[in-house]
Amino acid sequence: MLDAADSRTRGRGTRGHVPKTPPVATVEETGTDSLAWLALRIARLVALRQELRAGGADGQRLEANRREIVSAQQALSGLLIARYLRPAA
Repeated sequence: MLDAADSRTRGRGTRGHVPKTPPVATVEETGTDSLAWLALRIARLVALRQELRAGGADGQRLEANRREIVSAQQALSGLLIARYLRPAA
């Protein structure tokens, strides 16, 4: 896995714009796998995507970011379903 600084500088395009988005936290860094952590991760990934797009990132980097967002959204959905799904009567 790339570290946050490396992932923010790859695929910047030719404008030389360095995104100022805070690093995206990992489970290892936060020590949790909670709904709040996943919501924060998604927000940071989306902010990073906006910075990448504004900076002229290439399609490969945008696609990698999109996949990270989708993965985090799927994990959040799974946790919400597990938490709120009521057993069949």
